[in-house]
Amino acid sequence: MGDVARNTSRGQRVARGCAFTAIGAVGVVFALLVCGAWYINEQLKPVPPPDVAAFAHSAPARAARAGAARSASADTAALAAALPGAEPLGTSVSDVCRSLESGAMFGGRSSWGPVQCTRATVAYVAFDGDIAARLRALDAVLAARGWTGSTLTEAAASPDRTALPPSPTESFSPPHAAPTGWGRVSGKYARPPHRAAGYDTSASLQVSVAGAPYDPETAAGYLQLGDEPLRRTESGLVHVTWQPLSTHAVAQEAFVTHHYVAAFSVVVRYIVQSPPATPTKSPTPTTYDPGPCLSGSHTCS
Repeated sequence: MGDVARNTSRGQRVARGCAFTAIGAVGVVFALLVCGAWYINEQLKPVPPPDVAAFAHSAPARAARAGAARSASADTAALAAALPGAEPLGTSVSDVCRSLESGAMFGGRSSWGPVQCTRATVAYVAFDGDIAARLRALDAVLAARGWTGSTLTEAAASPDRTALPPSPTESFSPPHAAPTGWGRVSGKYARPPHRAAGYDTSASLQVSVAGAPYDPETAAGYLQLGDEPLRRTESGLVHVTWQPLSTHAVAQEAFVTHHYVAAFSVVVRYIVQSPPATPTKSPTPTTYDPGPCLSGSHTCS
């Protein structure tokens, strides 16, 4: 009987040990599941964008923005002055600051890039006269102001006659319509990179000239989609200035009294946020003890 009792007691202890082990294993698995769920939740949690508005209205951004505005105004005014009798039709301006979100890799969280601000200016003018002479005058101004690209005179050899304005009407016939079938020409231009601030702040330019019933092309950035205004709203984007004009409406109204409409588009990224300074640790001075064998005592311990 004693052996039976001892065996029974031993079996109970083993059973209790196994039960405790099983409970412990279940606890470990549960803890791992909880930790895994927390980690996944943290990785999937959206990372808020930086304070774009604060940077957009900072003193450095305001100063850079003013400089970009002055430069764009000077460029568009010089081009308009090349067209005798040109009538200003208005100017669209879009000034936005934004930070781009980059996707995560290998399960990590996404991150946001430095804030950068871009200004797009589109000046519209209507004019008349000999189109070949007007295009040569624009080419001369572009060259004199340091813009490089194909000339409008070259583009006029095969003008675009495919891009009709939205919903054209067969009865459209303004009193001073351009020569039938002339179409439109466009040129894109650039200046040498300017990296004094550590990044390129040189502008890009597009010049487009159209005759009725065609709309000129624009490099409108955040101003419009196609020929119509479109205000974008997305995380990490702040509109500092948004003054849009409808290219289609401007052009078609001008064609009532003029032969041609030109659009001068200037786009420039004028400032990029500097990365935060990384603090550097001062080097810790080290002392060197040559020991008795190197000190001239000839006694080594």
